Amino acid sequence: EKTLGTDHPDTATTYHNLGSLCDAQGKADEALEWLLRALRVWLSMKHYRTEEELLWIFEVYPRSSYAKEQEDPLDWLKSRLNAEEMLGVVFALLKLLQEQE
Repeated sequence: EKTLGTDHPDTATTYHNLGSLCDAQGKADEALEWLLRALRVWLSMKHYRTEEELLWIFEVYPRSSYAKEQEDPLDWLKSRLNAEEMLGVVFALLKLLQEQE
């Protein structure tokens, strides 16, 4: 972060890798926080990895305490992202749905 800044693709990749590591260690809540940070970077850049990051979040989410509390994953995202970021999530989800057709 100090060298590249918080909005650099390499920083987002590092956030993603830390999230993946936390998930592998059974720390799903911490993993989601790192993946969310990566998602914010990808959203700010309108980067193609936005969709990939969302898929990772949806994969990790069921193992988190948030899922155990019956919180919907989209509600969880909505409570942590601003309106512009959520709009980016909606567009990314639409793109994923189109790719599945």
